Amino acid sequence: MLLPDAYRPYYEKTNAMHCGAGEGGSKFVDPRVRSIFDVVGMAPELAQRVRERKDDRERLLAAGAAESAFLPAIKGPEAPSGLPEALYFLVDHVEGRLGVVPVSEVSDETPVMVRREKGHGRVGEEGYAPVSLTVMRGRSMEDMPHTQIATIVVGRDYDAQGNRVSDDVVWTVFPGLPSRPMRYAEYPWTQDLDDPNKIRVMSMREAKEKFSLKPDDTVKVVPGDMNAFLSVHTIVK
Repeated sequence: MLLPDAYRPYYEKTNAMHCGAGEGGSKFVDPRVRSIFDVVGMAPELAQRVRERKDDRERLLAAGAAESAFLPAIKGPEAPSGLPEALYFLVDHVEGRLGVVPVSEVSDETPVMVRREKGHGRVGEEGYAPVSLTVMRGRSMEDMPHTQIATIVVGRDYDAQGNRVSDDVVWTVFPGLPSRPMRYAEYPWTQDLDDPNKIRVMSMREAKEKFSLKPDDTVKVVPGDMNAFLSVHTIVK
């Protein structure tokens, strides 16, 4: 089952982020999309393609996604034992607003919010989610770039011994192209960001160093006032 009931709380947070009117990154504005499940329904052969381990990463690369955005569909023997596998599917003609920007377009002095928006920080446990990096820019989503595509990511996890610990499930659905995921195994210092309300703030220069960001990696962009946003969250030093 690609959309298991156990993941529903996570999907609700993802839905609020990409379909809701409140905070979040990229937003669907297509009138046919009231939830991320509507986008999944636009990929009728999804389950069959997952079974075949065939995805759209070549099309997504051709559309401008960075190679660093993709986990392997089937990892080789040289891959780290705990590395997940993922499949990436492109859905055309879905209107959205992009809440992401390349690292190369963000100055080193820009404040960056490090946050785990959709889960906790205990890797290997149900509900774990990677962190996101967010900068604030503009006044509303109408200031953000437009897109006509959506991405569905389906993945499965492995433990440190290389044993598969989950079946293929939909990890996320969002407007636009995929970007490089942040994984707990690479960044253990983010474990204390164990609640969506907790945020660590650093400069883009520091974020580049801590996350080994490349110019074509992306960070989230959220319109609004940063001081007002931080005033209703917990700042982690």
